Amino acid sequence: MTPPPTFEAFRDNRLTPEQLEFLFLEDRTLLESWMTAKRDALEAKARAIITATLTEAWRRLIGPAVQLVETLMLERLTAELETGQGTTGHVFASQDALASRIGITSRTLRNWLSRDYSGSRWLAC
Repeated sequence: MTPPPTFEAFRDNRLTPEQLEFLFLEDRTLLESWMTAKRDALEAKARAIITATLTEAWRRLIGPAVQLVETLMLERLTAELETGQGTTGHVFASQDALASRIGITSRTLRNWLSRDYSGSRWLAC
């Protein structure tokens, strides 16, 4: 008999296929609450890493694109923490999805991404 699943095992990706199947088929509400709690814990850990990494000097260097950088870092770190592997692919299906996540229009995002910031005054820190 397979032991009952625990949140700690779920959080650490240690559930057996049988335990996952049980949760999926028999206790979907518990599975969904665990998925939400796991996502929240991963996001909190990712935000702590970003806070430690993205210092004020980096924020000045990045300038107005800091919100874009933070969002990309958060999505990538959360995915890496969840899988335990580095991500090399795109974390957003489209620029529209990324713009929506940041809370800007797709046009604004395209403008940010197409700019050449190499001669910008805020890069001269």
